[in-house]
Amino acid sequence: SPDGLYLSCGSETGAIFIFNTSTGQLVHTLTGHALPVRALAFTADSRTLLSGSDDKRIHVYDVAHANVAASLSGHASWVLSVAANLGASPTQIASGSSDRKVKIWDIGMRQVLETIDGHGDQVWGVTWNPEGTKFVSVSDDKSVRWYAGGTS
Repeated sequence: SPDGLYLSCGSETGAIFIFNTSTGQLVHTLTGHALPVRALAFTADSRTLLSGSDDKRIHVYDVAHANVAASLSGHASWVLSVAANLGASPTQIASGSSDRKVKIWDIGMRQVLETIDGHGDQVWGVTWNPEGTKFVSVSDDKSVRWYAGGTS
C-alpha cells in the first residue's frame, strides 16, 4: 500500500490476503471473487484495494472493514491489470483485460468513463503517471500505448 502498512496478494481460489508489513501478520482475508485474482492495486489513501479477476469483474474493497464496497463489470474476459490514479483524479482507475480493451472507471460513480479499443491482443499492464493526467498500457501485441485525455 502507498502508506507502507499493507501487502496484498491474490490467489487462484479468488481469495485476497492482506498482511501487516511490520508484523507479517495476516490482517484480512477478502472474499468476493470465485475465480483467480490476477491484479491488485491500492488507492492513494491506502483505504481501498482494487482487484481484477478471471470472473471479468473488478472489486473495490474497503480495507478497514474487509468488505466489497463495489463490484464493477464491463470487460468481456479476464481482468489482467488494474491501477489506481494516485494523482489528479483519485476516484479514477484503469483496467486492462484479455478482451484487448482498456477501461477508465470512476469508482465513486461506479461506472465506466471510457473504453479504449486500441490493442490487438490482451492487455497485461496499466499504470498512471504520478500526476494522474496520463496513463500507459502494455499488451501481448508487443505495444506500449500512452494516453492523455483518452487518445493514444
